[in-house]
Amino acid sequence: MQKWIGTERRTLEEEKKKLKCNESKFKENLKESERKTIESVIKQADVLGTVLKAVIKFQRRLQVKPQNKGQPKKTTDQDHQIPADEQFDLTKYFKNPSELIDLLKDLETSNLTLIQNCQDAEEIIESLRKTEETLKEESETEVATLTEKVKHLREIILNGDDEYIEEFNQKVTAVAQFAQIQAHFAALRSSVSSYPPGRVAALLISVRNARRNEFRRRQKEEQQKKQEERNRRILERAQAPPPSAAVFRRAKKLIQNSELQQNANMKHKSTN
Repeated sequence: MQKWIGTERRTLEEEKKKLKCNESKFKENLKESERKTIESVIKQADVLGTVLKAVIKFQRRLQVKPQNKGQPKKTTDQDHQIPADEQFDLTKYFKNPSELIDLLKDLETSNLTLIQNCQDAEEIIESLRKTEETLKEESETEVATLTEKVKHLREIILNGDDEYIEEFNQKVTAVAQFAQIQAHFAALRSSVSSYPPGRVAALLISVRNARRNEFRRRQKEEQQKKQEERNRRILERAQAPPPSAAVFRRAKKLIQNSELQQNANMKHKSTN
């Protein structure tokens, strides 16, 4: 039973270690997925910001200023000048306006894909959290069950010592009992041999004297009890009323019947 308790304890400790290891791995994976998601979002945001800046600058470059219906306004070189912060070479970014549209479509598609990936990641994270909670509840329930079993077994062991001892004593055979007595006797002899011989002889004499005195005391008590019983019977007979004639006749008849029965038995034996 103790081996079973030890095995259950080791199993419980291993389950706890596995749960802790799985929990740490889950947290690490969760952090890694969150970090990757944040990095991808930041990269997409940087790309989108760069493209939006380019689009805004391109729109400003293509923007045509409205003219009055009356006299046309004369344009000067200053009107065609571009601010210093908006001056850039468009050929570095776009060679054709359709390229901008394609780029925006690609960005929209990538954003939708990123949103879908984020939603999938959130669903996975939520499912992992639910799985973790379920595993925690199951492990706590299992731990509580095993703890209750260990406690119950301890109570059985503590309360059942006497029963186990009695059962063990009942199972001991006569040979085992004789071996125990012989071993005990050998131990006593070895302990006696260590004492001085004079002391051992004195102890033997004292023990024999004690036994004799005890035997005499018991005999004296028995004789005293017998004498008291005799005195009691004599006293009862002395105090009893004298027997009547009917009692004498009944006693005489009983004696005669017993004598007749004895004679019949003797005759029967002689014939056989």
